[in-house]
Order: sequence, then structure tokens, then C-alpha cells
Amino acid sequence: MKACSGLSLFTSRQRKLYFFLLVIRVLFALFSPSYIHPDEHFQTVAPLTSRARYDEDQLTWEWTGEKPIRSVVLLWPIVGSIFRLTGNNTQLALLGLRMLWFIMSLGVDLAIPHLVAPGSAAIPLLLYASSYTTLTYQAHTFSNGIETILVVWSIVLCFRLRARPSATHSALLGLLAALGIWTRVTFPAFLLPAIVSLIPRFLCRSSLLAASGFAFSATAFGAILVDSAYFARDGCVITPLNNLMYNTSSANLALHGIHARYTHFVGNLPLLLGPALVLVFVKIRRLGLLFWCAMSGVAIVSIFPHQEPRFLLPAVPLILSSITSLPGRRFWRTWLATWVIFNTVLAILMGVLHQGGVVPTLLAAKQQLAVCPSGERTMVWWKTYTPPTWLLGSMPINTRDMAGTNWDDVKSVLDASAISFPGQKWCAKTLLIAPVSARRVLGGTYVLEQVLVSPWHIGLDDLDFEDGVAKELKRVLGGLGLGVWALVDAH
Repeated sequence: MKACSGLSLFTSRQRKLYFFLLVIRVLFALFSPSYIHPDEHFQTVAPLTSRARYDEDQLTWEWTGEKPIRSVVLLWPIVGSIFRLTGNNTQLALLGLRMLWFIMSLGVDLAIPHLVAPGSAAIPLLLYASSYTTLTYQAHTFSNGIETILVVWSIVLCFRLRARPSATHSALLGLLAALGIWTRVTFPAFLLPAIVSLIPRFLCRSSLLAASGFAFSATAFGAILVDSAYFARDGCVITPLNNLMYNTSSANLALHGIHARYTHFVGNLPLLLGPALVLVFVKIRRLGLLFWCAMSGVAIVSIFPHQEPRFLLPAVPLILSSITSLPGRRFWRTWLATWVIFNTVLAILMGVLHQGGVVPTLLAAKQQLAVCPSGERTMVWWKTYTPPTWLLGSMPINTRDMAGTNWDDVKSVLDASAISFPGQKWCAKTLLIAPVSARRVLGGTYVLEQVLVSPWHIGLDDLDFEDGVAKELKRVLGGLGLGVWALVDAH
């Protein structure tokens, strides 16, 4: 498929809007304090930092079991290179990783003109660039972002093979297919209709199938060698197979939360696309291959009852690329206002407020504790996501993750903790980190003094509607922020 490329895709006004959206994307990549999901740290960054310099405790069960289910084949060069360049400066490493994911997200922008008819890429590009998923999920260190790039470029290669068969393109497709499967086992689900459309080409020219098969096999063999060397297990480590076996067990998935199998369709897809989903059925006269690739992915991933919105990230650019025209003049302003409001609200929620105090607090702690006298210290985290303590570098900090436990359990930990009377509160032997909205229950046989408040923080997991929805929302929204308290005295 011959496609337009470069800034000639846009009118002058569209070009300015696209550059503006790119600036917004860079700002979100560099300065977004949010913490969308633990996997953005514990499935990408922590495994490499743990093995390189830090603590094996940062390795989660996906990496430590007898049958590891996550691959390092792309993470090792991508994440490892950033840490080699930044040394022990974890804040600089975080910025480097965010910028790297931003740069990789541009790979989707570059692919979109090759996915649509010539001259019709401007609207899909602007929709993708203005989507909050691009500003947030794609700028955070999720493996889903890498999967998205591999999916869209694999489909580009499928289109090229349909238009003009080439052994080179076929080999590249095999290479990307192997890397995609080793990145996330869900990768083939989004590629299935495009691969099926190539069957006539492969049947007519066996050399294409041979080139693709050889490239896939060679890449898969290399990935197995890399993973086997990293995990140092007996025999070969085939992480996609281990992952598939793990996720086909209902008992295993129950440990992570079971959702209705229609959750992706009725909840997660509308949450990711918002008003754009309406245009799919209103403006698209003929549902093309891109749409069916997206639906194939959503349908197959829906077989597994553990369902999170980020699992559908590859579907977002595919569906947005299916939209090549916007509502007519009668509904244009209404739809545009809805699109802008939807993405602005979700971008602020997911890119700024969602667990937004965790990362800044860890970075502040590293800076402040560096000047404290040596000695063992404990950070007790309550009602937050698991803190990505790789951001503390090599500091000897004992982290107690109390997650969503009740206050009595937290009190028992604090009662047994060391109390100190430092001149600087940051240097206390025990620090409690909890949402400001939980301050009403703080208390016990000790004195807690506030050290820091990160104002841009909301913990949606902190909601408890036993006393009524309105009262609980008022409590949480009226107490934005994540607080740090030092245990400095006893009653």
C-alpha cells in the first residue's frame, strides 16, 4: 500500500495542532508523576535494576518462579542501556526511560500513514496524538506500549506483502512476530486477521513462507538463549509458553482478580476510546481489516477472565486509524468538545493524579535520606500501590508494603517499629507514607509528625462506600495528596 508520509499529510492548521500535541506528549513523558499500575515498574524496570545493582526483593513472582513468564529479550538492551548511561541517578534513569517510551510511541505515528489510504492519515494521526492513552499509557514503561508498536508495524508489513510480495518484508514480519510474542503472549491475537489475509500469498509463493519461518525461528531461538542465560534455569526457558500455561489456569488468574469476560467490550474499550468509539459505527461505511484486527485482539484477550484496560492498547491506534472522517457540521462542535473534555479529564486523572505522590515521594526520600546518619530505616506504605523502590537506588531501606490492610494492622507494625528523636524528621528510623485522606484514623501510642505532602495524589483504591458514596467522595477528593509522617516520639 502506497501511503503519504511526512508533514505534507496535514494542512497548515493541522500541522500546528499536531506539533502542539507532540509538545504535550513530551511534557507528559517527562513530568507526569502518576503511577498507573505496578507492572510499569515491576515487569520492565525492576527486573533489570535488581539484577544489575539493587535488591532481589524487587523481582516479583513472574521472574523468580521455576517457570518464569516474562522475557528480557527486548528489555535487556532497551532498559539496560538507559541504566548504563545514567549510573546511580535513578531520577535521571526514570526520565530517560520515559523519553525512550515517548520516542517509541512515535513509531505508531509513523506507521499510521502506511495503514490507511493515501491522503487520509491526518485525522487518525490527530486522534491518536490527542488520545489520553497516548499521553499516559504509551509514555509509561509498560510492555503493552512495546507490543503496540510491534503490532502496527507487523500489520504494515502484512499490507505490503499483499500489495507487492517481498522476501525481505516476509522475513521482517517473521522477526517482528517472534519479538512480539516474546514481548507479550497476547501479540498474535491482534495480528490474526492480517496473517489470515496473507495465506493466498504464502500458498502461491512458498519462498515468502520460508523467509518468514526462518526469520521467526532464528529470532525465537535467540530469545530462548537470552532468557535461558538471564534466568539460569535448568534446560531451556521458553517464557511465552510458560506465560500461556499460567494464564490458562483459572486458579492462577483468580489471584489477580477475576472479571466478567465482557469487561473488555463494555468497560475497557469505551474507557480507552471514549467518543471515538461512536464514530466507528457512525462514520465507517465498511469495516476494514484494521478494525477486525482490533476486534480479534479484544475478543481473544477476553477469553481470559483477568481483564485490564492496558491489555487493549494495541487496539487503540487500529480503531482510530479506521476513522478517516469526522462528524458533519451539525454535530462537529458537540463531538469535538466531548472528545477534548474526555481526554483532558482522563489525562489529568491517569497522568497526574492517579497514585501521583508515590514516585515523587520516593525521589524526595532518596535525596533527603542521603544526608542522614547511617543506620537501618523503615518506610511503611499504606493505601498505595507497591512502591517501586528501585528509585531509592542502593539505599538500605526496609520497605513494608501494607497496601489496603486496615489501620489496626498498620498500628501493630508501627507499635513494633523503632522510635527516634532526630533533629531532621526525614532521618527518623520509621516513616509512614499514606494518603492525606487517611489522616483521620492516624493515631496510637506514638507521635507522628508530618514531613512532606505530595499534593497531586489520589488513590482510587482508597475508596470505601460503607458510609455512603457522596460522603466518601467528599473525604477522598477533599484530601488529595500523599503524606509522609515521621515516627518521632511515644506517648
